[in-house]
Amino acid sequence: YDEFEDKRYISFHASPNLKEWTFQSRIEGFYECPEIFEMSVDLNPLKPKWVLYGADGDYMLGSFDGKTYTPDGEKIKGNYGNCFYASQMYSNLPKYDNRHIQVGWGRVAMPGMPFNQQMLFPCELHLRTTEEGPRLHTTPVREIARIYASSEVQENQSVTGTSSLAQGELLDIEATFDVSQAQKLTFDVRGVPVTLDVAQGELTCLDNTAPLKAKDG
Repeated sequence: YDEFEDKRYISFHASPNLKEWTFQSRIEGFYECPEIFEMSVDLNPLKPKWVLYGADGDYMLGSFDGKTYTPDGEKIKGNYGNCFYASQMYSNLPKYDNRHIQVGWGRVAMPGMPFNQQMLFPCELHLRTTEEGPRLHTTPVREIARIYASSEVQENQSVTGTSSLAQGELLDIEATFDVSQAQKLTFDVRGVPVTLDVAQGELTCLDNTAPLKAKDG
């Protein structure tokens, strides 16, 4: 992270010995905790992209020759929540594991605790084709299944008005809903409503809103 002429940049330097450094280039518009990593679009090794990632979750896609980053376009909004910041990618995963796994800093107040906030749940990143072009998607890591105490499957449930499909202290819920005839769908998470406005194609939690359109209904 580099501040130059009253602007904020990510800058690239090269070194033969990690002691002497030579400036190569800089790119404007990012703020601290930068990361750069290569991913394949739709897991296709013939479609590589370099992801330049900032502390707030915004990112660029482009190419990188080791000295200069060349973006394909403008920065892309990567996070819509209120507590995600300064994430880092895990390095030195086993050679057989080609996942890109990220953990973020959860800026959530923890009154009375002897630590400063928390780490968020590790997620796997995927670069997928969308109508707007390639975009990053995040999914909680599969290892969460190792700590399930039990599991339950419900199918063909009709949800109208208020329905209780699952209750508990610690749940991992994966749900598919047909919302083609619905106006809104709301999850109550510990008293906090998480609402999908089907008509507007928006997901809202507290004072944060993200675009989310239904796929095939």
